[in-house]
Amino acid sequence: MASALVATLADALKSDSAKAVEASEVGPSFFFTGVGVCSPEDDLGMLARCSPTYKNFWLPVLEAEGDATRLEVLGQLALQTSLADLWCGWGVSPGSTAGHSLGELPAAYAAGMYSLEEVAALGRWVADAMGPSAGWMAAGVGLTPTAGAHMASKNFVDTESGKLHSSYCGKEGVWDTFAAANPAAKKLHVRHCWHHPKVQLPAGPVPVESSAPSKIPFWASSQARVVEKIEAGFWEDWLRKPVDASQFKSSAIAATSPPAAVVEIGAHPTAAVFLPAGVPVVPSMHRDFESLPFILQQRARLPAVAKALENEVRAVFGAFDSTLPWLEQGMGSAALTQTASRLAHYFPGLAPADLYSHRSLADLIARPHCGARLLASWRDRQPRRRAGLLREAGRRHHGEEGALAAWLWLHRRLPL
Repeated sequence: MASALVATLADALKSDSAKAVEASEVGPSFFFTGVGVCSPEDDLGMLARCSPTYKNFWLPVLEAEGDATRLEVLGQLALQTSLADLWCGWGVSPGSTAGHSLGELPAAYAAGMYSLEEVAALGRWVADAMGPSAGWMAAGVGLTPTAGAHMASKNFVDTESGKLHSSYCGKEGVWDTFAAANPAAKKLHVRHCWHHPKVQLPAGPVPVESSAPSKIPFWASSQARVVEKIEAGFWEDWLRKPVDASQFKSSAIAATSPPAAVVEIGAHPTAAVFLPAGVPVVPSMHRDFESLPFILQQRARLPAVAKALENEVRAVFGAFDSTLPWLEQGMGSAALTQTASRLAHYFPGLAPADLYSHRSLADLIARPHCGARLLASWRDRQPRRRAGLLREAGRRHHGEEGALAAWLWLHRRLPL
């Protein structure tokens, strides 16, 4: 669950001394997934503490929103744009972006094509279109179409069967027929039939008809290609036509040699199936792990971060070997204090004494320090009140789609 310790990271990210770390010559590709379910208390709590984008821009937007569908869509956009900016704040800037389904909008943002305000405006427009389109979505291998069920996404070709893994959508009245014809289909945790051909467009024009040119390559699943600029009509087609993520494996972005790392921007790892075998994927979140320790551990896998951290230490100590113990290289208490101060931007709660338990920089990177023993977790501060509020939040906001609404209700009464 979210810990109070992450407040230190938010302060570091906003401080004047915080600066971007040195990026690699060609940054990793950022792959933005579609709609996903996240943990309201842990994932969103971490972003509210760690991400200036989430705290300063998205949280006021979400708290002011009263429409359930808008809240659902804006919540997904908030999570992904905030994660992208958090990575960039650590100096891990993308060399390209790719978006699957709703992930295309934050992917375009990360490519420099939209501002946050434009993302929010387009998100409201998308939500207003999807609001009346209640229905279901299901995914599986070798699915058979039935009356009223429409292809929503071509996902990937299953390596064992050689058959297409795809997603279908439909109105509630046609689910039983589809399920009978496709007993292996997995019904997804969504309330709307995304990419249904009969989605009704909202009244009035698209709030942002065209984007700025992309600053880095942007691959869109709705076009199955790199898009240099989003023109008028793009989002209308996106709403009512199936997307094709299966083509990403053969795209120039995914087919780099040697394979470049891919940072997955989403609530839970799914990107590996869209990529060629052997491409290293660095996920941002995982439902089975606490958000902050997980993303720090994943961050440690990127060579650009290790290089930047070495430069931080060299700025204090000069010549330095990241694999050797600090003390063997003559680093005294004063140097360790300065080093801990410079590294606090990357390791929340880090104190000079912690560098003794992590004997070298390589050890610190491999076992990221989170200051857990120094700061009490939120759940331990007011356990009885918290437990009661959690039960009340769950009663008021049922189901997976109510997770963000439940967290916002809870956050107003007991800030994380």
